[in-house]
Amino acid sequence: MINSKKRGYILLEIVLIISSVFVFRSLWTLMDKVDFLNQTYVHISFFVIGICLTIYALNKITHK
Repeated sequence: MINSKKRGYILLEIVLIISSVFVFRSLWTLMDKVDFLNQTYVHISFFVIGICLTIYALNKITHK
């Protein structure tokens, strides 16, 4: 059985996931309105930056 403290954390994690979707969607919409950000090299740059940040974060999380 899950105690109330763990339920609270689970609920907060669900709220965090849902709110991050709203933030992501809003940023995506704003970036679509800026012509500079719709160029191929910018997409590739953001993709590479995203991969690097993901690797860095996962490395820090797993190797405390």
